[in-house]
Amino acid sequence: MSGKGPADSGGMGDVEAYYVLPSGAVRRLGGLDLRDPGALSAFFSADGNTLVTAGNTEFRVWDLATRKLVRRYLAAQGCGWPIRTTSDGRYFVMPDFTTSPAKALRVVSQADGKMVRCITPGGSDIRCFALSPDGKTVAVGTWQGEVLLWDVEAGKQLPFLAAHPPPPAAPMRDSLPPPPHAPVIDSVAFAPDGSAVASAAYGDVVRAWDVITGREIWHFDRATTCAGPFAFSPDGRMIAVPTLRADGATGKALPAGLKIYRVRDRTAAVELDGGGFAGASNGAYCMAFSPDGRTFAAGGADYRLRVWDAVTGKLRFTGASASSVWDLSFSPDSKTLVCLSAGVSLWDVKTGRQLPAASGHTGSISGLALSDDGRFLVTGGQDGTVRAWETATGEQRWRTPAAENGGWPTSVALSPDGKTVAASGFDGIVRVLEAATGRELRRTARVGSMATCAAYSPDGNTLAAGGDNFTVHLWDAVSGEEKGKFVGYDGYAIGGGFAFQFSPDGKTLAAPIRREPGWDAAKRPNDGGKEYRGSGFGAALGPAGEADGKTRLALWDMASGKRLRVFGPPTEFGPMDLAFSPDGGVLAFTEKEIHLIDLRTGEERKRLPAPCGRLAFTKDGRLFIGPGCYAAATGAKLSEVAAAPACLTAVSGTGDILVTADGDGTVVVWDLAGGKSK
Repeated sequence: MSGKGPADSGGMGDVEAYYVLPSGAVRRLGGLDLRDPGALSAFFSADGNTLVTAGNTEFRVWDLATRKLVRRYLAAQGCGWPIRTTSDGRYFVMPDFTTSPAKALRVVSQADGKMVRCITPGGSDIRCFALSPDGKTVAVGTWQGEVLLWDVEAGKQLPFLAAHPPPPAAPMRDSLPPPPHAPVIDSVAFAPDGSAVASAAYGDVVRAWDVITGREIWHFDRATTCAGPFAFSPDGRMIAVPTLRADGATGKALPAGLKIYRVRDRTAAVELDGGGFAGASNGAYCMAFSPDGRTFAAGGADYRLRVWDAVTGKLRFTGASASSVWDLSFSPDSKTLVCLSAGVSLWDVKTGRQLPAASGHTGSISGLALSDDGRFLVTGGQDGTVRAWETATGEQRWRTPAAENGGWPTSVALSPDGKTVAASGFDGIVRVLEAATGRELRRTARVGSMATCAAYSPDGNTLAAGGDNFTVHLWDAVSGEEKGKFVGYDGYAIGGGFAFQFSPDGKTLAAPIRREPGWDAAKRPNDGGKEYRGSGFGAALGPAGEADGKTRLALWDMASGKRLRVFGPPTEFGPMDLAFSPDGGVLAFTEKEIHLIDLRTGEERKRLPAPCGRLAFTKDGRLFIGPGCYAAATGAKLSEVAAAPACLTAVSGTGDILVTADGDGTVVVWDLAGGKSK
């Protein structure tokens, strides 16, 4: 995205630059209205006419009538989630993550985006914080188990200190086992009248403290142990609390649900339909009552937004997302809900329908595939969709959901004949789509906890995808029948993503390989899948010098399934991307740098200190990495376009069309043949 970068002190951003194409670009695929993929918090203005979205580098103010950006604030560096605003609209307050854990809160002016003060609670580490209803006081919950109060305007600590009691010597019946350390404050919140501040600590219960005296006013019974955030109703009479229970068989803490209790006596008033967050792995991350008190919403790690009738507990609607729900907020009239999850979404509270979003992906783009002639583009995004575009007009041809259970497409690949699209998924499944319509044709079995890379062989007969542990799975591209796999790791659960690539003639495949020191290959687990001959390590992994926990590259023979050789410099994590030169003589891969390997000798030809990103060769041998173009033979930089330095890249075979994925979730098209590069 164009515009000034964030500075330590922050400042105003150029709104016009937000909408202007970078110099040399010819069009943008996807709209920019009401778009902020990096946002972690959002809130409405007091009159409900504008929406503020906030991330750790920028705050944006949107006119809700036009959905246009009206102001940008460039944030002070090191800020992070969550972000809150004072009731008078003068300041943003957010944690300072220049250290981890955070040791300070930054107070930023909403007038010009500059930091006005830093609140540092002594030597304590900040776990959570909350603003009082009048915006004058901030409550800080620490990793050391304390609750502190600070004056926002003066930046001074108030004479208040509250602490949860140490855990009991033995766990009480139906409660969680005591933590092995002082209770960490998990969440804090002010009562609506500002007279009390409540806090929840791991292994303990929600407790309320008088803000003047620091005296404990009330607490829940120990059988109701809070898990995550909690929320007061607008009138202060109710409090929503997600709870944990102890599993008698394992002793582990499990989500027990989400209920609304009476503050007066802490008895359950409303049982929420749908089990709340019972069964969710990490429970709720955020929750809120509507200003009129009639609606309650919560979201969390199970990729679901849930909205209930706060009076009856009836579930009104559920919204699916491709990511965790980080924050949500109601409009002042209680009619609209804004949700932060892989982008910004607005929901009609009465109907449960998502309001029209910006055109194109609402979250960051995770995969690009460009046709050889540069006319047809496929993108995968963290909003859980795969989309097809006409690069000449910017028209979106189709949109298809391509993920389940909160996953998203991690990469996309076009078949050589242009008829199908393969989308590898964060859920470990590869979906094959019809390129003309986006209709799903079939899907593979799971290849692991996630599939990070997909590719077609040059003849189009084989579809490959990378799962866990450097394993490349192979299928017949027409029938979907499994052919086998190449296993490149002899240890347990290396996890993470990796890349592989077919050679131009389709006879070999390059993929990472790694052997851990001291690992007994004979005991390596086998999942029972079909393997090519020689694809398992066994006792013939290679020289002992390879067993050093470093990653190298292996060249596999597609006909026999045998590993031909191991080559390349040892790296820590393996390639983020791989690309063969058109003649098959050079293999380029990125880790922390660009490595150019001469495949005739196996030696490294050149190493370029360039940022990581997607690699693409043109037919004449030019290598694109991010926005830069290099000569494969010498490594000399030939040109560069004015794009972000670490964006995804795809280039047409002729080298005429370049597409780059921008940080705002859109795609920028560059016409290199028309002299648009610089």
